[in-house]
Amino acid sequence: MRTSRHVLATALLLGPISLAAARLVAMRVEVQGLRAAGPHTVVALTVQIAPEDRERVGRDAWLRAALQLGDEAVSRIDRAVEMDPAGNVRLEVEWPPGTYRLRVDVESARGDASGFWADAVTVPRLEPVGEPAMQLAPPALPPPPVRAPSAPAPPPAPSRAGEEPARSASGPVPAVAPSDEGSAVLTVIATSGNRPLLDLDRHDLSLRVNGERIPIEDLAGSREAPLSVVLAVALSSTTGEPLARVRQQLGRLALRLADRGASLHLVAREGAARSVAGWDAGPDRIAAVLAATDATGDGDLAATLVTALALLDARPGRRLVVLVTDGGDTAAATAWEAAADAVAAGGAPVLAVGLDGERLASRTRRSVQTLAAASGGTCWLLRDSETLKLVVDHFADLAEASYAVRFRLPSGPGNRPLKIQVDPLAREVEILHPESLAWKGES
Repeated sequence: MRTSRHVLATALLLGPISLAAARLVAMRVEVQGLRAAGPHTVVALTVQIAPEDRERVGRDAWLRAALQLGDEAVSRIDRAVEMDPAGNVRLEVEWPPGTYRLRVDVESARGDASGFWADAVTVPRLEPVGEPAMQLAPPALPPPPVRAPSAPAPPPAPSRAGEEPARSASGPVPAVAPSDEGSAVLTVIATSGNRPLLDLDRHDLSLRVNGERIPIEDLAGSREAPLSVVLAVALSSTTGEPLARVRQQLGRLALRLADRGASLHLVAREGAARSVAGWDAGPDRIAAVLAATDATGDGDLAATLVTALALLDARPGRRLVVLVTDGGDTAAATAWEAAADAVAAGGAPVLAVGLDGERLASRTRRSVQTLAAASGGTCWLLRDSETLKLVVDHFADLAEASYAVRFRLPSGPGNRPLKIQVDPLAREVEILHPESLAWKGES
């Protein structure tokens, strides 16, 4: 079978623009069409750092790519990447055919070297090769943010192609409460090509509990549902010199989340987990508390997570925990079991980052990774605190991509397995959701 390949554009940016500024990195970008994917085209985006700048960029870097049609954003890539020894990184993405303006930015993990490339590219419309397969296009990219209407409106009809997706007019999704009489609310994260999906509607998703399909009563994203984030910081005295850098980046994360409308709460571990800045503290206060917080030895990391999840119990809308640890931990096995129970009951993703991940104790590393995955979150283990800036940016994007999902559980207690996906399933759409939800219902 012949493979269809189409070279779109190859450009070199090694000239005076890059060399004139000491901190700019010379780089080359190649965009190549690979195959058809429904109405889209799968393209390979290859970035190569010039030989003289590869040592400055290093192995770990942050790559941003923006595809634009006039003033409209068509696609965005914003992710951590690993450069190969030749200074290359290659990504495959799906783009709609057409002629666009592409800008690619690369920044070292240390933040001390960066460069950019910009030019026009044409994405061709390729014909499927061989037996055509049925493929569905990814959901439409989000339009510019709009404010929710001040007064409720009647629910619109289900969306059709080319129309704004239908949304609930009921306002923010409430938190789980005894008065809900069987309603459950959990937070999920929706991305496509590693960018936030902001226009999902409840009709786009299917939910199964114990294999049984359950109707979704309401789904609300960043435009409708409030966001509550607990920063759970568990640093031991072994953190040492990078502590100032860690505090700076966590303060930066607090400011970024607050700028996106989040309410914040800070939990620190000093022997035992405790709340050190409440929901009414504000991002400036949290940043100041972080700057003054010292690492004071090992503590109960599992209890820190349990404390953070408990603070979200009564919060409405979308709920997240950002857990940052260097691995110092005295938690017993029973404490981690309690943390697993809290994750199953909480319905809130845990975005975890382990500093100096290669030195984390195997039990701590395994426990944090397992609970983050079970919660519908993610876990990054870093080699050093210098790459924390990249993760901070990534976590801020995941918070923007979060949705509150409300549904009604079947009767009967137990820990219920969950499965949520885009329906019908679209390529390169990822829904991060809790693996199960504990429910104390009537038997």
